[in-house]
Amino acid sequence: PAKGLGMGAIAKQGSAIGRVLAGRYRVEAVLGRGAMGSVYRAVDQENNRVCAIKLMHQFATLDDRAYLRFVHEAQIVAQLYHPNIVQVWGFDRDEDGTPIMAMEFLEGQDLHTYLSTESKIPLARVIEVVRVVGGALHAAHAAGVLHRDIKPKNIFLSHQKNSRGEELEIVKVVDFGLSKVLGMHHANETAPGTILGTAEYVAPESTLGMPEMIDFRADQWALGVVAYRMLSGRLPYEAADVITLLLTIRQAHHTPLRELVRDVPAHVVSAVDRAM
Repeated sequence: PAKGLGMGAIAKQGSAIGRVLAGRYRVEAVLGRGAMGSVYRAVDQENNRVCAIKLMHQFATLDDRAYLRFVHEAQIVAQLYHPNIVQVWGFDRDEDGTPIMAMEFLEGQDLHTYLSTESKIPLARVIEVVRVVGGALHAAHAAGVLHRDIKPKNIFLSHQKNSRGEELEIVKVVDFGLSKVLGMHHANETAPGTILGTAEYVAPESTLGMPEMIDFRADQWALGVVAYRMLSGRLPYEAADVITLLLTIRQAHHTPLRELVRDVPAHVVSAVDRAM
């Protein structure tokens, strides 16, 4: 098992609710499940603070590469101090070796969920979301960090209260699990031929399976696709299967945004086109 994780750790992850992990995190509820791990609401008993903790799935603990990605995400995000990037507060292990990532707890919904009920988003709101996410990505890029999986599910519309008790929406970029520090090499470096990210949002060069070709512009492309989706109610590229979709992204021009939405200002159309 990766990094000394025993079968006891694997068996216990299915019943994390109610447990106290690493002697401090009391698990209360499941917040979400992903391909490699689950996120729970917990209380940090050392400071009585509500937090989110991420645990790897049982099968992932047997994969050294998955474990290294988990640790890599914690190390990267812990260094990115930005109001619109989810904050990682610590990386720990339970007594049985289970790796734990503790993060700030966010209330609200991700952009993907929001878009499932709203086919299109008003222009002013689109501009604000893109501005904020762009600022967060700029900060990450300035630190040499490429996200590599910008999509609506990784853009969280968080609801927080200010000192006067007024509710505010704070947009947060989350899930740096596929991120990369440019110019550095790690034990979990992406193997040639691997395509990372979510197919609908990968840049044309990302479809080639040549990780060395990927730089910050891939995040810019993905944010352009998110903007296109918010403004038009549809994706710029669609296909019946993933392989056809990747080939289409690589070889074809997307349907011009102007053909789908006539009332979007020219400078906004130009910005989305430039991003893509």
